[in-house]
Amino acid sequence: MVNNITLTASMRSNLTSLKTIATQMDRTQNVLSTGKNVNSAIDNASSYYQARALTNRASDLESLLDNMGQGIQTIQAANEGLTIASNLLEQAKAVAEQALQQTGVSGGSGGGAGGGGIVSRPIEEFVAEGYTVVPAGAGASDIETLIASGNKKLVLSGDVTISDSLDISAEDVVIEGNGHKLVYNSGSGGSAIVVEGSDSIAEISNLIIEANGSKVRGIQVLNGGSVIIDNPSNIKVSGVGSQIFQNGNDNVVNLYAGEANTQAIVNQIGADGLAATAANQFYVGSKTGDFGQGTWYLPSIGELMDMYGTDTSAMTSGTGTSGALANDNMKTINDALGNLASKDASIAEQMNGYYWSSSEYLTSNSWLLYAGNGIRGSGTKYTSNQVRCLQLLENFFNPSTLSGAGGDGVPQIGDVVYSDKSYGSAENYDGSKTAVGIICDVGEDGSVKIVNLKDLRFSSYDSTGNFDADNPYSGSTNQTFWATSSKSSEDITAITNYDSSALLNAMKSTGSIIVADAASYAGVAGSEIAGDEISADNFEDQFLKILSNYDDMIKDASYQGVNLLNGGRLSVTLNETRNHNLEVLGVDASYDAIGIKTTDWKTVADVEQALDELISAIGKLRDYSASFGNQYQMLQTRQSFTDALIDVLETGADNLTLADMNEESANYLALQTRQQLATNSLSLASQSAQSVLSLF
Repeated sequence: MVNNITLTASMRSNLTSLKTIATQMDRTQNVLSTGKNVNSAIDNASSYYQARALTNRASDLESLLDNMGQGIQTIQAANEGLTIASNLLEQAKAVAEQALQQTGVSGGSGGGAGGGGIVSRPIEEFVAEGYTVVPAGAGASDIETLIASGNKKLVLSGDVTISDSLDISAEDVVIEGNGHKLVYNSGSGGSAIVVEGSDSIAEISNLIIEANGSKVRGIQVLNGGSVIIDNPSNIKVSGVGSQIFQNGNDNVVNLYAGEANTQAIVNQIGADGLAATAANQFYVGSKTGDFGQGTWYLPSIGELMDMYGTDTSAMTSGTGTSGALANDNMKTINDALGNLASKDASIAEQMNGYYWSSSEYLTSNSWLLYAGNGIRGSGTKYTSNQVRCLQLLENFFNPSTLSGAGGDGVPQIGDVVYSDKSYGSAENYDGSKTAVGIICDVGEDGSVKIVNLKDLRFSSYDSTGNFDADNPYSGSTNQTFWATSSKSSEDITAITNYDSSALLNAMKSTGSIIVADAASYAGVAGSEIAGDEISADNFEDQFLKILSNYDDMIKDASYQGVNLLNGGRLSVTLNETRNHNLEVLGVDASYDAIGIKTTDWKTVADVEQALDELISAIGKLRDYSASFGNQYQMLQTRQSFTDALIDVLETGADNLTLADMNEESANYLALQTRQQLATNSLSLASQSAQSVLSLF
């Protein structure tokens, strides 16, 4: 028989309370140990399943990050390969140039007067040979009158200074300088000697020609004219945009017309001309005034070449680095920018990378210049490159007194220009005045050109209004497209298009300019010495070894079995549903595939053809590098986005399930107190029952 034990109501109430408190304490202990107040669907079904979905998605995306990282490394391997490949092709190009130098087809910078071929003898001997004497002090019109009168054999009796071009429009004209100078001072434009017409032939020897002024030429040949010169090193030209020779009209002027080009772009396509619009909107200090909006412009390719430092007489192609001077203007400018940046990084940074010009290559391409080594090339307008602005400051200093506003002597390339139009060395910058630019060109007419101190920055690559002129260096990227997608294939009608050949022809002579003394040939394209047999076996062997090494390197530029330089393909999944992918198509970058075909060198023409192929191939590698660079940047951006999205998802899941530990700790302490009180209450209740014992 089971005896029933009867509890008092008070005791039963206290026991129930203790049981409830124990249950609550168990739950609170679980929350404190897990950190979550929702650990199962029982706790809160809605929050539990929402958090689980967010966590699952975050986990799926986490697994994609490694895939993206490997994709980035694959593209990086290709980019590293392209860098080495370009270096090898530059090395091969140098070998080809050496082969030509061995034959006398190139070499020598020219430009300096008195470089050989100067003969001086008594004037009477020339008169006896039928020469007509040009008196010292004669002008261009005086010499033209002598020629028109049938005196086609002329000899100078002294130095001659002319302010107008000497125009020769007759055949069989001979000018014997007899060691004297013909000095051409125009101030701006024109040529010392112009030979024009298909029946015009002039032979010039023993004459030192000096042409001074912006965009001047020593000798210009027009409309089928022909000139024979004994030594181009006897021709010296100086001034912005000057040239020793020019064959054709004044198209070269367009290659220096950055200000006009910028306005033409803005006039025709407006804000869609992103690079030009930004340059046109840029200002320093005030929007109006000397350095306000509209005073800056996108430089032309000729101006970029001058800013880098280019010897046009040494150019063998419009594209590539021929003629680029490794330690000339660009180094001086970057040294000055670096000096400023070391004192205040917010105002200056050195130039590096590819910079847009305002000169068109083709309808959908613009000329570019790489500030690292002076490479000239083209890029489609719908790609991203960097932007620097130029400004021309006319009458900046007085050439007659060799002084300027606040400066001592003639300003120099690399000097800092301040907002009050004073200038000085970057080493002396102390922040007391506002620096607005670095001098990148000094004209003999008292003008200078300045370049702004930092790359312009943009909010996007391809959208109008992507540049904030009030904060020109605040954008998220330092590159922009030349034009938006809708206008990237529109030809700017007011700008002359120059392909590689046209630029070379504009920068230097082609056609009937014949150098009689091949030993002093200064690289004038079109001279009648090409095609000679050469002996270049040693150079050819070096060339072939470089190409073999090049192909081996291309084959080795793989990462985890994917080689984007050997036709490989990369597919990177970007989201958890696997319906968004980045496809990176590889290229065949072997030397044969990029157009290097001429490897058997028998003649000068073979080597020159190989040089042209190398220059074109280097351009292709640069295009590949730009394409892979864009893919690399896109993938890095997507990786950063995915990483950030994972954080958002995990935070969202935590917000649904995580407990407030301060609150739960307080709850637990309160429950402990309640438990103690309930225990004490139960003890009191039991004492009431025990009082009966006192009756016995």
